[in-house]
Amino acid sequence: MHAPHRLFASLAGAVGLLAALAPAQAEPVLPSAWSVMASGEGGAQALHPADGALLVVSWEGALTALAPDTGRTLWTKPSPTDSPVDAVQVAVEGDLVVARWPGAARIEAYAVKTGEVRWTRALPSPAASLVGCTDHAAVVVTHRDGGTLVASAFAPATGEPLWRSPVFGHLAGAGAGHVFTTRSAGMGQLTDGLQALACADGAVRPINGHPLPYVGLLSASDGVVLTHHFEAGFTGSFVCTTTLDDAQTRRCDTVTAAGLPLYPVVGGLLSDGRVLIATAHAEAHNLNPKPDSWLFAQTPAGEPLWHTAPMTARMSPVAAGEQLLVAFGTTGAKDVARLLDPKTGTVLARMPLKKAPRALAADATRAYVATYEGRVAAFALPRPGVQPQAKAPVKAQAAAAQPIAAPSLGWRALTTLNAHPLKSRNAAGQMTDGMADSVAFLDAAGTTLVVGGNDDRVRVIDVASGKQRWRSKDLGKNVEAVHACSDGRFAARTYGGKAFMFGPKGTRWRRTSRFDHGNGWMSGVSPDCAYYIADVFSDEVRWHDPKTGKVRASLGTPGRMDRRGMRVRGPWLTVQQRGGLHVVDVRDLREGPSTTHQVPTAHATADGALVQAFTVNDTTLLREYCKANQCVIELVPIAGGHAQRLVFDTTGAGWSPTVPSALDISADGAWLFVFRLGLAPMLVQVATDARQPLAAITGEAPWEYAQARFSADGRRLAVGMYPKAHQVTVLTLDAAPEPAAPAKD
Repeated sequence: MHAPHRLFASLAGAVGLLAALAPAQAEPVLPSAWSVMASGEGGAQALHPADGALLVVSWEGALTALAPDTGRTLWTKPSPTDSPVDAVQVAVEGDLVVARWPGAARIEAYAVKTGEVRWTRALPSPAASLVGCTDHAAVVVTHRDGGTLVASAFAPATGEPLWRSPVFGHLAGAGAGHVFTTRSAGMGQLTDGLQALACADGAVRPINGHPLPYVGLLSASDGVVLTHHFEAGFTGSFVCTTTLDDAQTRRCDTVTAAGLPLYPVVGGLLSDGRVLIATAHAEAHNLNPKPDSWLFAQTPAGEPLWHTAPMTARMSPVAAGEQLLVAFGTTGAKDVARLLDPKTGTVLARMPLKKAPRALAADATRAYVATYEGRVAAFALPRPGVQPQAKAPVKAQAAAAQPIAAPSLGWRALTTLNAHPLKSRNAAGQMTDGMADSVAFLDAAGTTLVVGGNDDRVRVIDVASGKQRWRSKDLGKNVEAVHACSDGRFAARTYGGKAFMFGPKGTRWRRTSRFDHGNGWMSGVSPDCAYYIADVFSDEVRWHDPKTGKVRASLGTPGRMDRRGMRVRGPWLTVQQRGGLHVVDVRDLREGPSTTHQVPTAHATADGALVQAFTVNDTTLLREYCKANQCVIELVPIAGGHAQRLVFDTTGAGWSPTVPSALDISADGAWLFVFRLGLAPMLVQVATDARQPLAAITGEAPWEYAQARFSADGRRLAVGMYPKAHQVTVLTLDAAPEPAAPAKD
């Protein structure tokens, strides 16, 4: 790799320099051809021009088609979640649009003018990301298949499978005959790796770059990929160009010009042999009025061509006919879009906006701008372009496109309960999706379920009939956890650190006590409800008298493991102390809780950081180690002995490695439920390590999050927020296959 150096260190002789430094002249104003409201406040998330329609992904995640000449709404398909967190993703192919909906284990193709479904393709698990190849007739989607994250390509016209390749992350874009996947860095939206997959056959090639820890895809064209590399925080970025035929990085440069600040890169484009890079700082102009947000142009060899005036581009430029479409917007400054001459950077037209731009797009004759208040506007291009050429065909790779079959493990869906209102009002008074996100069985056979959620109440539901037997009064805050005792009593913990105890009274239940326990992650009860145990965010666990709420004993829990990873199971609580994990009998209060067993355990190993530990039963301890792309669950004999390891590929998962998986294990250690955000909820037969996604049993993908609990006899499983947020699905074990005999040496 070439040594990094600063672009534009000297502007002498640069093409377009005089134009860039000349006094500003009046910019021609371009009126909109049409302007319509097409999204809620927050603005459209994406715009996709098609043959006969403009596709708009709204802030709420819905998909709307507008007539490109008038802005008239042709059709709308609402989001299944009404959430901007995970919106629909689309790929356009002529008069077809292929869509990936959040949580759906399928992709669908629609006619762009009518919204009619042309074909549907089922997937082994929910689709996680989707893009279309820019110059090949293929759409590519990532999903999990048999526990492996793969990218699968399909023919846009028919949905025919083309190829399948294992990948290390989700799709970030397309260009130069490839699609690109990025690897999660394990924190927020940051990514630390980039792969290129050939659209023709799915061949995978890593893209290197710069030694800085994080990488993002900017653009790809004419056999070159443009990436930016950076560190966390407010720093400048290095921009690298890599040739795809040999995966060699040719240049890595910072981006600025003489007399201008070095700001982070916010967008880039390879177009007509030019490298275009937008930089900006992160502050609003009512906080810092200094100029920012330039667009720089250079040759592929790094020679400067021109740069714009400040406050010109705050996102990636878009090729629009024979001009460039750019836009700027921030609090405290005027919001505007412009068309630039790509050869000189001079302004061809100015498009005033009422709110900040959210998304840009263009076809051969029009530029499109979506703004923050939900408006989409179209502008006729002064210099129209040519229609795109036909895309290259892609041959099917039949052997690579066969899905991996999931084994049948003897479980079936017994019932799905509407365990919570469809909508709930949050603390701010806003209506949100109702969430049945805490569940427990009240009896050993799993016939009665207690459910908490975000409507500030707890419910008791009969599994067989699906009828609600009882509902509590408003408890003031979301019910974040419920804990069942062995005699029909149960406890509920609410957001903010309050605990409520409930006991049966005839055919109903009544609240027997209420107390503050401190605002912590972990809570639980002893089997006989004699003690309520909770942490207080102070490296301490406390034992409360559930009748009075008074603290009866406490125990220090030093260590780095997140206390979300502690749990009371039966009479046992597993905590970190010096020397490793200690298994504590929660019933023993003669001289404070006594340590019954000590299990030597490292805080970190080659498998990652310790994030979770609790007892399975009197003889076995479960502990979980996670790193960026893998979690390992170990079942450890408490008295000592060999640990059984279950390895889970978490590539593409949405949680930080320090957050424990949402899992449960039956008391006999035979069955394991495993879920991690972005992955399919899964049942595992522990003895054989055979795994079956819940979607293969129920036919339904999860809404977003799932938490589950086994019944005491291990033959029923309740999965909260599945398949919809307000629902609970109960599975039952009819006849489990016999564990396979271990292989002989």
